[in-house]
Amino acid sequence: SESLWRVGALICETIANLRIPHCGLPDSQNVSVSVGLSMATDNGIDTVADLIGRADTALYKAKRAGRGRFEII
Repeated sequence: SESLWRVGALICETIANLRIPHCGLPDSQNVSVSVGLSMATDNGIDTVADLIGRADTALYKAKRAGRGRFEII
């Protein structure tokens, strides 16, 4: 959904704009965030645990894709 896309982008941009130095990374990179988003709709999510599981899957997909990313499932 478009609203989830906006939330993901806002979270990533907000953290990036803080420009917090990441002491553990070379080349003076800044802290970034990976975000996984999901929304309960009529798509077969029956429980809160299902919703959290989908968001967790999206989070790890974002992590695999690189720094400062978000994914929606």
